[in-house]
Amino acid sequence: MAARILLSVFLFLPLSLGALQAPSGRDLSGERAVNLTGRMIFGLVWGHSEELVFGSASGSHPYLSKLDWDIKPAVLAGASLSLNVQNTFFFNFAAAAALNRHTGEMVDRDWLLAGKYAGQFKQKPWGGSHESVSDIYLKGSFLLDGNMTCRVYGSKRWYASLLGGYKMIHWSWKDQVTSVDYPEGKETPPIGANGIDYAITYWIPYGGLSLGLRNQVLSGSCIITFSPFADASDYDYHKLRNEHFYDYCRDGIYTGISLSLHRRMGKHLSLSFTFEWEAIQETVGDVHHYSGDSSLRRSALGGAGTAYSVIAGSLGLSFAF
Repeated sequence: MAARILLSVFLFLPLSLGALQAPSGRDLSGERAVNLTGRMIFGLVWGHSEELVFGSASGSHPYLSKLDWDIKPAVLAGASLSLNVQNTFFFNFAAAAALNRHTGEMVDRDWLLAGKYAGQFKQKPWGGSHESVSDIYLKGSFLLDGNMTCRVYGSKRWYASLLGGYKMIHWSWKDQVTSVDYPEGKETPPIGANGIDYAITYWIPYGGLSLGLRNQVLSGSCIITFSPFADASDYDYHKLRNEHFYDYCRDGIYTGISLSLHRRMGKHLSLSFTFEWEAIQETVGDVHHYSGDSSLRRSALGGAGTAYSVIAGSLGLSFAF
């Protein structure tokens, strides 16, 4: 009866978002050739996503504009599935959902200091020309991960596996302006206004290595993943000016690490704690700027960029069938 209740909870858990890394399930025992492991996930994610603009008007500073979107924290709930075939091939999928809306602040800074802006704006103590700060609220997100793992070495205590997979990371926010530090006479966004809606999605094919240590009750694993092919697209809607910006970035460097500790709680159940870190290095791309009537105002090759970094901690309750 308890197993049926647990299975029902698992099957009806929302799957609208994805976990950072989909883990392999429990090893087979006895004469079985296949098993399926389901896991419920609850955790927290901290980090930030950077929206970058490049241009010569910033002078010696590397950015013309930088918007730093907080993830501090996002509360996750989700699930994973793992199909184990003869303790050699594991087919894994994970998904999780952010339950909270408020995830911190967005700091929007500009460096309009050179070129046509030379001498127009006084440099602020932090080095730029314009700054605004907003509270930000999630409109949606998903962090999907699927991979196939092949065990290439296994002993009674140790194992090593190679894996390949595909990951999608998506966050979207709306802001509410809380403070503005603009030059005198410059039009400023009203306090309390929703000035910007922003969404970003990453697509990441990756490879990796998994190492594990196990005994009768406790086991641990480390998964290291890497990709030089992280692509991203984002959409920035400046609502007060009715302007739309579409950025496309290609071939970013992605790195991820997942550390897990598992404790068996019977024949079918186990409890796990997982710590994860993943990051995408600063990646340069192209921007297309449209006015409110959908007419293209300009395109700038190499005029946009993005960067991403998060850490996460989660608890998982697994049931092996």
